[in-house]
Amino acid sequence: MRGLVFGHLVWVAWHPSRPALAGAVAAAAALAITGSPASEWSRPHRATEVALAALVLAAFGLVTASFARLALHTEAAIARGDVAGRRFRYVNTVPVDEIRDSYIEYLRVPGFTERKRALHEFLVNAGALTQGHC
Repeated sequence: MRGLVFGHLVWVAWHPSRPALAGAVAAAAALAITGSPASEWSRPHRATEVALAALVLAAFGLVTASFARLALHTEAAIARGDVAGRRFRYVNTVPVDEIRDSYIEYLRVPGFTERKRALHEFLVNAGALTQGHC
């Protein structure tokens, strides 16, 4: 476990994010402080427990900061109108052929024009219909 935490801290230290680097430095400082011998440690494993708790909190803080940074960048990209450079294919456990067959039956029902148009667009994007079909 300690090796895994240490390895994560080493990886974070070379990560380009400032919050990640600050967290790694804080965790290393916590390890240095709690690892030093002091008279208030009544049990021999107390320093290890405190150091591990500090590492867990630092890791949680780093992950939270990383997620917040990702969320901010994503929100900014959405606000700028950036779109993905490629289209993604629809993936689900429902066979698209069954949806297409249901859509063809759905065309016989009067009304629901907007919903039919949206379903038609979905099926075209999924590759189940061609533009001129139905």
